[in-house]
Amino acid sequence: MPGAPNVLEDVHRSCAEVAALHREHVSINDAALAELAAELAAAADDVRGAVRGLPLPIRFHSLEQELTLLALFHLLDFGSGHLARPESRRQSGGRDWREALQYGLLGLHLGGTRLDSHKLKSFSMYDMNQVFGLDATVEVPVMPGVTMSKPGPLQPLCKSLLAALTDTGAQLAEAGHKTPGELLLAIGEELAKAGRTSASAFVEELVDTLPAFRDTVLYDGRTLVLQRRAQNLAADLACVYGGREGGGRFAFPDVDQLAGDSGPTTIAALRAKGVLQVADPDLAATLDSGAELPAGPHERALRAAAVVACDRLAAAANAAAGSSGGATLLTVDTP
Repeated sequence: MPGAPNVLEDVHRSCAEVAALHREHVSINDAALAELAAELAAAADDVRGAVRGLPLPIRFHSLEQELTLLALFHLLDFGSGHLARPESRRQSGGRDWREALQYGLLGLHLGGTRLDSHKLKSFSMYDMNQVFGLDATVEVPVMPGVTMSKPGPLQPLCKSLLAALTDTGAQLAEAGHKTPGELLLAIGEELAKAGRTSASAFVEELVDTLPAFRDTVLYDGRTLVLQRRAQNLAADLACVYGGREGGGRFAFPDVDQLAGDSGPTTIAALRAKGVLQVADPDLAATLDSGAELPAGPHERALRAAAVVACDRLAAAANAAAGSSGGATLLTVDTP
């Protein structure tokens, strides 16, 4: 529909609405935000140097292979709080979730596994353990010398990851694409042919084709649009591949409209800098422990506030850099 807002506009608008409605629970400290913006502007060269996406540290036979791993990394980049507790971290070899995720995906690739729709559809709980070091069960003693398997603390995460993989495999097969990388290349090519090369169009096409990437929730009768993982993938594609030969399909002109990451790492950093402030002491204690915050009003208000804070921080830092004669500081939001 002509004049209808695109998905990135929906993200910024809906997050602003939710953050405003719940500012008594999660607020943005203007003074702390201005101080952090000044810090970023003062370290402009370092900030620009840090905007480099997620380059994978191995050689690939094709761009399709490389994009497949990148797509799966972002698809599964959720639930990091499940590995915050020491007993859970031990199951993954002491790695945090993003490290365990990258380690597992690279291991599959180096082992010669073709991550196509058939493989993704056939993933099992056994694979979750073998690939990512996650065990959905724990052994509980029931009598001397006898144990029984019971659901462990990582079972919810394992079920969610497994559902994302198998659903993506099924959707790829239905759409006629062999791998996630093939799909990304096809989306980029189709948008380029239609003259619609943009981050917003890419995100819309991606979440329509692979619903496991979708990140929207109903909140107080409103639809809170976040699309965090799809946006992070778009940012990496633009940052890592947009400038490469043949990568023009990912040179998104609206990449600066991508929202800041609304995940736990961003929320923790903004809280550490005093930008995000939480009124409920119990909620603050949960966040300080690093535990997974259950989906619900608190989690949604925090994520919305993080996006709004990043919007304001980018504007303030860019203004500070511009007033000192420098170039625009923050033009790409990367995870």
